[in-house]
Amino acid sequence: MTSPAISPAYPPTYVFKDKKIDRNKFDQLFRENDSLVIANGATSEKNTLRIYLKEEDMVADLKGTPNGEAISKVREDVRKFLMDQAKTPEKELVARRQIEDERATKAYLELSKKTGLTHDSLELLQKAIDAKIINSAILFDGYNYTGAWKLVGKGNLSWIGFNDRTSSFKMVFSVGFLAQHNDFKGRRYWTWGTHFFAPDLRTASFDNMASSVWL
Repeated sequence: MTSPAISPAYPPTYVFKDKKIDRNKFDQLFRENDSLVIANGATSEKNTLRIYLKEEDMVADLKGTPNGEAISKVREDVRKFLMDQAKTPEKELVARRQIEDERATKAYLELSKKTGLTHDSLELLQKAIDAKIINSAILFDGYNYTGAWKLVGKGNLSWIGFNDRTSSFKMVFSVGFLAQHNDFKGRRYWTWGTHFFAPDLRTASFDNMASSVWL
């Protein structure tokens, strides 16, 4: 099956150390740095991915800005989350997450049926967040919000059978990231905004790569 073409709005502009780089340079940086950070929405620049060799570089770059403060808070929340997680057997964590996934999915589909809104619509996503059915985001295993999907918040995607599958996603009013490995390790794709859309993660080399999320 042929993959859908990348949206005409893509490829984005890649910026590394305040200089534009081409896709080949980005791919090289991605291959050579297993702690690479890709920031989408860090500044007012549209359709721009800022690239950092490590997260501390991004924190320093955005220091003193609202986004910088939001990032620092998320990083501290992640640290506390992992400390608490370490106190609970993984088997229990997985069972708990699967129960929550089933509950949220059932409620989401019921809301979809009640409102007549499709599962991939921004309006339904917002209503589900307002109703506290989900936290902030929906992942898809196809480009342009197609294919199988999962409602997500925080944790390992392997616990709900969705690791290494995300190709696009939608998010509402949140700050967070996709991470390459379990427990938020490896390369990260950071994003934030009131309404955020990532129709094709191939543009960031993050297609079928996320194994944990904080959204």
